[in-house]
Amino acid sequence: MTELSISGFHIDSNIEFNYKSNPKRNGCMAYKRYEEYSQANNIDDYLNITKDTKFGKADLRYDVEHFHLSLVKDGVILNQPQEQEQEQEQEQEQEQEHQMKEVKEDEFIEELDDIDDDFVMTETD
Repeated sequence: MTELSISGFHIDSNIEFNYKSNPKRNGCMAYKRYEEYSQANNIDDYLNITKDTKFGKADLRYDVEHFHLSLVKDGVILNQPQEQEQEQEQEQEQEQEHQMKEVKEDEFIEELDDIDDDFVMTETD
């Protein structure tokens, strides 16, 4: 049984590989390699497919770290991007709040402009 440690994950033959559709740029070497090794179901298959390439472990590390490859054990995804997703959600919420503040400020300024337009100074004797 093959065992390998990649990006803090202990990968053995019991870990299933689930690949996303090819995220690499079409036409580049990484795209071609991904097309080949993404057929692997586990580490044994992967190492067999990549045995003649110098990028095998580097590609695996990259795909694990960038979530192009899910490591699955007993139906549980081991390398979910939870922290990254939470950070992105928080950034999106902050951006939405910022946009709402800008809209409210713009509306307030428009109201002030309308009030200013309605206000006419007249001289009195």
